[in-house]
Amino acid sequence: MPFPYDLTKNTDALQCFSDVHSALNFLNKSEPDRRSAQEKLIPYCLEARAQEDKVLGQRYRTQYNIDAPKGSTSGNKTHVFNVEEEIFGTGFHMAQAKEMAVLELLAMIASQNKNDPFDRNQADELDTFTLLKMHRTLLRRILFNNHFLSSIAQMQLTDEEKWSRWLEQFVKNNQLPEAKNSKGKKDDDDDDDDGESGAAAQSKDITESDLKYLQGIFGSFASFEKAVNLLRSWSILNDNERQWSFQFLFPFGVESLYWECTNELDVKNNYMAGAGQIVFNMLARSYFYRTDKSKDGIKLGQKLNDYFLEQVDAVNVYAQIISKGKEGEEDKKCTYEIEEQELLHKLRNEVVTCVERSDSLVVRGRYFPYKHLPIFDQISDDIANALSLPLNKQEQFLVLGTICLLNLNVFLLEQQQKLLQLGKEDSEQAKDTTNIDMVLAIDNNSVLKKFSRARLAENEALYRYSVKHYCECRIRSIIKSFAPFLLDKTRIDHDEQELFIQIARSAFSIGENRKIDLNFKEEKFLKDKTESNQNIALDNGVTMSYQELVDFFTSKISARDYHMERAHTNYCADIGLVNKAEGAYRNYTMTDDLIRTLVITVLGNKKAQMKASEFLQILYERYYIVIGPLEGQQYFKNKKGHEPDYLDEKRFSDNRSAFIERLRKLDLLISLSDGYEYIKNPFANSLNQ
Repeated sequence: MPFPYDLTKNTDALQCFSDVHSALNFLNKSEPDRRSAQEKLIPYCLEARAQEDKVLGQRYRTQYNIDAPKGSTSGNKTHVFNVEEEIFGTGFHMAQAKEMAVLELLAMIASQNKNDPFDRNQADELDTFTLLKMHRTLLRRILFNNHFLSSIAQMQLTDEEKWSRWLEQFVKNNQLPEAKNSKGKKDDDDDDDDGESGAAAQSKDITESDLKYLQGIFGSFASFEKAVNLLRSWSILNDNERQWSFQFLFPFGVESLYWECTNELDVKNNYMAGAGQIVFNMLARSYFYRTDKSKDGIKLGQKLNDYFLEQVDAVNVYAQIISKGKEGEEDKKCTYEIEEQELLHKLRNEVVTCVERSDSLVVRGRYFPYKHLPIFDQISDDIANALSLPLNKQEQFLVLGTICLLNLNVFLLEQQQKLLQLGKEDSEQAKDTTNIDMVLAIDNNSVLKKFSRARLAENEALYRYSVKHYCECRIRSIIKSFAPFLLDKTRIDHDEQELFIQIARSAFSIGENRKIDLNFKEEKFLKDKTESNQNIALDNGVTMSYQELVDFFTSKISARDYHMERAHTNYCADIGLVNKAEGAYRNYTMTDDLIRTLVITVLGNKKAQMKASEFLQILYERYYIVIGPLEGQQYFKNKKGHEPDYLDEKRFSDNRSAFIERLRKLDLLISLSDGYEYIKNPFANSLNQ
């Protein structure tokens, strides 16, 4: 379906009004222009978005009703403006674990053609791919809701009696509830699931006949018990406090992958919150960009698929047998959830276009706004370097998780920095960028730790500051083009308030079913099904300032996004870039695992060694990590200020020395006759120099 407005069209002819009455008359008059007030303001919103893109990076068409026609199959169904989605995408959550990010990434890859997971024909017009959220109900119930297995195995019974007793007990203990999703969603729930409600469970009750194939395959009950215990031993993030349905297997193969869901098999996104889908989008768009430029994109999708999902693995054989049974033997074939199995086979072996992917089990992936940014190529290079080395799957899995969260953290910092540059493009302030460096305290020095804690707090606060600034700049940009007389007024009267509300409603695409009443201070704009006036200004004679009106809207527009507030600290802590201390005692540091991962990521299979000074410089340039005196000097230069009196060069030199000593203890450092220290690639002996 064609879109009614061209994002690239010339908007120089936009009308600019000098008084409130002419502006309101333009918006409210229905003849001869029958468009609504919001529709008349769309060109102004598109112009503001085009100006934002010059700073933030080019984005795809917005998902909201700012320009999406009714009936569009892509985008946010609720058409409620979401700041997070507009500037970051809908996949960031402060509770994201690196292991779950990798599982989610692999689930995305498993849902595409295995020979070319980044084939653009599988995506929609926003380059958003779809996803099959496998339930694998039988497998996960046999592994994690089967506590009586071992006790039955130890009974003094014949094999046939053990199988019979287990079948009876398992079926009794694993029936699905009669009514799923009985609670449903609240009417005022603003969380958009990107169409994921289509992934409702397709499973039916488990019967003894569904399980008979297991006895035919395993024969003895003892063999079955050993296979189940082996698979259980490879569960990740094993936590006894979790429900059994939130236990996950290590990805030894495609049969070990399944999505997060409740005991009632309702799909959820608490642990698989979206980070893996964002990484998939970054890798795919890096591939698109490089292919367009050089016809030689890095086929990481295929490499990841071949490494994790195609290699024959003894452990995954058991997951395969339980999930699918044995091909070619009808009495040994699993027929439970056969539709999922057949659909997965089709998606992996054919190029199924986005239009053809209409099965109710296939859902639209997370929306990610940017077409291409340098960080996309950086994360692609990092993952390619890791995959180029002879790591085993367990090491590779953890390294990939760290790479994913580290680069997502860099993406967030860089975009927040850009957001704070909005509105400064044509002024002297444009030269004064917000510093996002992470100053590490490797040395056990209280002064440097204090400074590192301050830097962590500043970077943590960037999210709120940047989102607020973005909202203020967007509405200011539109008002400047449409009704500049409102800008910075200290007293805005009733009619001007009405005009401001209409502009803000369009700027943030607040649906007509949302009531905007300046007299009430609720956290969000509540839904109101009445057909009465939804724009309510203050009583006549009561004024507000321009800044008060801006604050009123920005506080509500960003109210949904609290789950991102501590993403920076939590991501850093999960990968070992922030210590595990609580509260005010947290600071940037680096664990041994993170040091080793960074050496692997930076050196890859291209270098057996690298000067320590060069390595530290790369850490600073790629990840904003400050350790030694040279990086410290660059930090203060970028901060446009002077270092505190208590923070001299010696403290950074001591910090570098402590880092070098850590490398030496990890056997990652060598000293050559030229007097320089070199970082040693742990896989140097396997490289062809």
